[in-house]
Amino acid sequence: MLKQNGFYFKTDIKKYFPSICHETLKRIIRRTIKDRFILELCDQVIDLGGTGHGLPIGNLTSQFFANVYLNPFDYYVKDILKIKHYIRYMDDLVVFSKDKERLFEWKEAIGDFLKTELDLNLKESQTMINTRLHGLSFLGLRVFPSLIRIRQENLRRTRKKIRRREHQFIKGNISGETYDASMSSLFSHFKYWKIDPKGIIT
Repeated sequence: MLKQNGFYFKTDIKKYFPSICHETLKRIIRRTIKDRFILELCDQVIDLGGTGHGLPIGNLTSQFFANVYLNPFDYYVKDILKIKHYIRYMDDLVVFSKDKERLFEWKEAIGDFLKTELDLNLKESQTMINTRLHGLSFLGLRVFPSLIRIRQENLRRTRKKIRRREHQFIKGNISGETYDASMSSLFSHFKYWKIDPKGIIT
């Protein structure tokens, strides 16, 4: 739950996966990995993404490389800006502070670093500074000081997937094992929460 006092800065990165620079990513990897064979293999996988920018969608390595790419940014936030309350999941990030003006300063610093060091831009339509009392939308949830709600859009999407899988199973298009595995995957996101008919998690 959120504490009631204070503010947050929330944003994500515009067209993150297509914007990742191959040469910058390779340079970041080479700061840690020195084995020539591993580096050549990484280069080959990265170059599958296109001409100079982008990671191949669907590759298991893409999410890993996407996190590696923002590793220098994480160090900048924690070690240079000295931000204590910072959350990042892939390219979605949130910063908390009791000082609203400080959040505006950090917003500018974060945008400048991403642009100059990683050739990335913040998605302005998803960038906001708000009070915690108004709630925080993050990873499909809406978090308030006293409760957490599943976003209605995510709840509707999950219900559609459930109905589609049920229809496929009844028609015999998928096996019982496939149906069970699919249901387990869909509900795993909600397994720690109690959901009422309005989509409220308690």
